[in-house]
Amino acid sequence: AEDLDLPSRRCCVLKQLKPIADSQQYQLIQERFDREAAILERLSEGSNGQIPKLYAYFTESNMFYLVQEWIDGLTLTQKVSQQGSMTEDEVQ
Repeated sequence: AEDLDLPSRRCCVLKQLKPIADSQQYQLIQERFDREAAILERLSEGSNGQIPKLYAYFTESNMFYLVQEWIDGLTLTQKVSQQGSMTEDEVQ
C-alpha cells in the first residue's frame, strides 16, 4: 500500500484479518487483535530492523487491519527458488 497522508507517500504493508461472523467471538477477537498490535509495537521498537514497525492499526466494517513498515527485498520463497534449499541457520 502507499501512505497517501504523508508527503513521502511511503510504501507500507496492510494486513487484514477478517474474523468469523460469530458475534459472540467478536469481542474476544477484538481483544486479541489489540493485544497483538501492542506487542508488535513494543517488539518493533527494539528489533534493529528485524521486525517491521507498526504504523497503525484499526477496525473497519468488522475487519481488523495492521499497517506495517514495508521492507524491500526478496521473500523466503523467492530466495529458495533462486538459491535452492537452505539450512535452518541460513533461514534465520
